[in-house]
Amino acid sequence: MITTSVDNIDLNIFRYIGTLSEGDNYSHNLVHIHTNEGQMNVIINGHTFVKPPYTSCELKFASTIVGDKVFARLKQYYKEETYKFVFASASVSLLGSICGYMFEIIAYNELSVGKTFLTRSLEKHKKSSRGKELKLPRFTTKNCYMVDDIEEGKYCKPVAKNFETIDSIYIGKKIDFTFQMTVGRTHDIKQYGYELLHEKLGGESANHTIRHYFVVPKDTYQNFQKQPFTVKKEERGQSKNVVNVKPWITKRIKQHVLLLDV
Repeated sequence: MITTSVDNIDLNIFRYIGTLSEGDNYSHNLVHIHTNEGQMNVIINGHTFVKPPYTSCELKFASTIVGDKVFARLKQYYKEETYKFVFASASVSLLGSICGYMFEIIAYNELSVGKTFLTRSLEKHKKSSRGKELKLPRFTTKNCYMVDDIEEGKYCKPVAKNFETIDSIYIGKKIDFTFQMTVGRTHDIKQYGYELLHEKLGGESANHTIRHYFVVPKDTYQNFQKQPFTVKKEERGQSKNVVNVKPWITKRIKQHVLLLDV
């Protein structure tokens, strides 16, 4: 059923969801409407906001496998239109999950093929609206299932969800890059994820800079701000904000925002 549905989709797949009188049955097999059945805590800039049940709504792919197949199909036959849709709809809350998923795939591919990107520092002492260009070489890519799989000199993409902080990472000889893709205007950083990566990033003896890049679309880039760190553990159902960030994180990790505009 999944294969048949994927083979019959076109760019209207997201328009038909939730309608009774138009569209086809294929779209509904692949993309589902999700709402919060219980109370939901939303963290924005380190502050927790409570949303009552059934007040949130967004579209999600039926599964990761379905998402991969749908994107592959759209990219093969409607690449230009699909990319335009993702970047134009990134700020639409209903489509946030869908666009975020596809944006991450696009970003991963774009960052690895050898291109130049506009970036700017998010650190307070380096305020600049002009930004700087970051020229990335063509990387050798590698999928990683565990932290130990990360290899120096390769652009590594975690394929397991136990990497809580990054979407991709490059460990070099003098500087390390970590990338976090987001279509949102805020994206807290889980300190615990960096703790797991500590040894791969040089451990206690290292002092070189780690550049943490938030990869964002055009409508988010200019106003994106430095993001807070949060801990993994929850206290009374709410994520706890980190007051005392680990010294090595404060010293070595420098936040930047990177514009992805294809």
